[in-house]
Amino acid sequence: MITRLFLVCLISCFAQGLLAIEAAVTYAAFQSPEQAYLELYLRISSAGITFISLPDSNLQARAEIEIHFLRDDQEIHADHFTLSSPPDTQPVDFIALQRYALPPGTYDLRLKLQDEADPENAKLYRATVELPFVTDQLAQSDIQLLASLYETDQHGLLIRNGMFMEPLPYRYYGPDAQRLYFYHELYHTDQYIGQDFVLSYSIEAIRNGHSEVVLQRHTRQSPAEIIPLYGQMDISQLTSGLYQLAIEIRDPNKQLLSRKTAFFQRSNPGLWKDQSWLAAFDPGLLFVGKLSDDSLHYCLRALNPVLPQGDMETINWILKNKDRKSMQAYLYNYWSGQGPEDPEESYRNYMQIARAVDRQFNSGFRYGFETDRGYIYLKYGRPTEIEGRENEPSAPPYEIWTYDELPATRQNNVRFVFYNPSLAPGDYRLLHSTARGELQRPDWQRILYKNAPNEWNGKDFLEGTEVIDNFHRSSRRIFGEN
Repeated sequence: MITRLFLVCLISCFAQGLLAIEAAVTYAAFQSPEQAYLELYLRISSAGITFISLPDSNLQARAEIEIHFLRDDQEIHADHFTLSSPPDTQPVDFIALQRYALPPGTYDLRLKLQDEADPENAKLYRATVELPFVTDQLAQSDIQLLASLYETDQHGLLIRNGMFMEPLPYRYYGPDAQRLYFYHELYHTDQYIGQDFVLSYSIEAIRNGHSEVVLQRHTRQSPAEIIPLYGQMDISQLTSGLYQLAIEIRDPNKQLLSRKTAFFQRSNPGLWKDQSWLAAFDPGLLFVGKLSDDSLHYCLRALNPVLPQGDMETINWILKNKDRKSMQAYLYNYWSGQGPEDPEESYRNYMQIARAVDRQFNSGFRYGFETDRGYIYLKYGRPTEIEGRENEPSAPPYEIWTYDELPATRQNNVRFVFYNPSLAPGDYRLLHSTARGELQRPDWQRILYKNAPNEWNGKDFLEGTEVIDNFHRSSRRIFGEN
């Protein structure tokens, strides 16, 4: 069961106080012989919700959860419940696991999360959910990535078939994680294979949009109507970065029959100091050997927009330790991977652009390439068009960038909305984008025009994401929403 993370829209239409309610929301599609169903897992962060003192001096928080499944704008199913944290002397994260049997199809899932003690502290999570129900062919469930997995004779919310399974928040394995755990189901192998078959599961590194197998295991399975799979893999030596777990069904001749994947991020910055090659690295006459410590620091910071996901933590570790050789080694290793023929030329071409971006978008508080506009420029290149407004009524200064083509995400006609709510010179922040993997806020108009609170379209919190158009407002026209 691939546990997919709601890295989708995070809508925040309520006035926020000191707390900002947050949750890791994941979901996974399964099926029984009779129907398809969805497992929905929530882990509410203790840092963003109000804890109330109980008579016994313990603390407890309560969250109101409202869930809607819509298809073609029609509500198919709704649920509402209150989730309480376990009483404790300290604030703790708390969880919920819900199962929903639904007709097969594609759903717009909307989940409203609200602090019971502070109703204005609320957020709306949204995602498009695919719920298949396959009866006439070989099939696999989603993959559920787990934070922990072990046998138990207890009964409880996270226990299935005598196994305790704690879903992995945010699809993120931190520096302390040593093993990857997962749960998965196979369907109809008895009908469509009918003999022992090979199951392969592998961890693949994602680099520049391509996958490369770094760990792999094979096991033989006997066919059955439903096969539950509990697995684990050693990730102690995985470097920081973006990966995917792939589970494949192959016939006895190892021909691929079916495949499922689940993305995750690995953070392992401490591995850098254990690299044996670092001791043997000699900058000598290499271009990195000629750079001052300040230049090395600047160049490493400038790499952030183009680094593999997870590597920024390694960079931060290197910069914190101020080790010159580590800075030289990382910089040379990176550019050797980008331009093996001439790493120095690749480095110089990039830094020429980075310095220009620094000058153009420097806000006085940080490097220009560390601002949102500078970051996006370095990551995706020059936009096709930039149109902005400095003095539009009811809105702070904003800019809308258009990319006719965005090869990195394989999209056309992509938009980025930046705005300057602080009015400080150059302090533009990313508000919304249509690019895959970037911040997406369907209610961006409400945030941009927050000084016109009585002009929302829609009758309620779930629908009111747009502002009524008028003669003075240009953002919808520039963005291309009519």
